[in-house]
Amino acid sequence: MSDETVRTSGGTYSPAIVEASAYQRWIFDALSPAVGSSLLEVGVGSAPFLAWYESLSSWHPADVDRDAVTRAVELCCQRHSDTKTSGIVGDAGDPHFWTEVPMGIDSVIAVNVLEHIRDDASFLRGAYGALRFAEGRIGLFVPALPVLYGTMDEAAGHYRRYTKRGLHRMLTDAHFTVIDIRYMNFAGMFYWWWKGNVKKVRQLDDPELNTSIRNIDTYALPVIRTLERIIHPPVGQSLVAIAQAKTATHP
Repeated sequence: MSDETVRTSGGTYSPAIVEASAYQRWIFDALSPAVGSSLLEVGVGSAPFLAWYESLSSWHPADVDRDAVTRAVELCCQRHSDTKTSGIVGDAGDPHFWTEVPMGIDSVIAVNVLEHIRDDASFLRGAYGALRFAEGRIGLFVPALPVLYGTMDEAAGHYRRYTKRGLHRMLTDAHFTVIDIRYMNFAGMFYWWWKGNVKKVRQLDDPELNTSIRNIDTYALPVIRTLERIIHPPVGQSLVAIAQAKTATHP
């Protein structure tokens, strides 16, 4: 998902990311504690997680790219015929987006979405409003560490990168209760910094970049993931957060 100037989701990430099955599985597993029975997936893109949704009663793929939403709905009907599916075409940075979200959803996930939205705090308030009736959960995956911001962030349309403390504060300001928040992909931050701040890569479809992504996904990522199961890194290329929209209780 991106701001109002971008209407196709594919331009916001490298093409090889779509094929990076190990990386996508790592992200999905990190966010899976947020997935309930009725899910809004914001910035669905190529729907990389669809094959792993096994117990959803309803799925609502959303994106600024109408074609991406149409494909996601069709794929869900083919793979999960028992899951009720309705797509939403719209910009999650627009407050009107949340008026299109069905009542009673119990989960929202957004992968590499928040950094594309100018008013990211408004997005979180909208998500809280959609989730608070069911006291549901939100799962976020965002780029980490402002110091890594470079030409690849610019090419992807990122407004910012996040710190753990800053994202935690934003979630609590939006009335979420943070369940888990942590850095991921310690090794990846060095590659991102090199490509975006030293090599100054400005094209996300750069052949060398995409070849590297495929090789990392095949050979390096299984090792990186295993190591991070043992030792949670103090910093990383990305942040994952799980939070719950608990309503206030009164005596």
